[in-house]
Amino acid sequence: MSETQLPEIILQKIQEGHIAYNSILVNNHFEYMFMDIDCSNLPEPRWNESASFEQVKPLLSKLPANNRPCLYYFEIVEPLKTDIILQAYKSFQANENLKHRASAVLKKNPPLETNTLYVGKIQKHIKGRVQVHLAYYNNGGTAGLQLACWASQIGLKLKLHVYSFEPNMYSFITPLELPFAQSKNPLIGKH
Repeated sequence: MSETQLPEIILQKIQEGHIAYNSILVNNHFEYMFMDIDCSNLPEPRWNESASFEQVKPLLSKLPANNRPCLYYFEIVEPLKTDIILQAYKSFQANENLKHRASAVLKKNPPLETNTLYVGKIQKHIKGRVQVHLAYYNNGGTAGLQLACWASQIGLKLKLHVYSFEPNMYSFITPLELPFAQSKNPLIGKH
């Protein structure tokens, strides 16, 4: 290989990007779905029991297939003041009895004029990721919103929006997450 040629790996990624571009924009190969989540209806999690997954199985069954990469966000539906949401979330994070539940990070200066709670991506297993966000995943070490631990107490109403792509988009989800998150300006999360 000469220094005037692109390395094979770069050419390969450009080709993969071209295929993904055609899949999405030309052939319209993506799915969009949403679901409403009334956090006041979330049952108290029963961790360390096999029943934990069963508690949210009907909700998770509405999500796309687990082999698909996804971008998603939680929209705040009812106009609760963001300071109430932040206070409830901070109280959950400070609760010594719930320290075993890893939570999504809070920004130093959260945007108080937003209707987006959180933005994320997953390369596979969207159902498991949402299970973590709802707080029904038995392993508390996986970070997420843990909604059943705090949002039910303030009656938070959300709409989960999911954009699901063909499996060939797997390596492109991560670079898409940052501009997507910046456009949504979420209250909670690293973006």
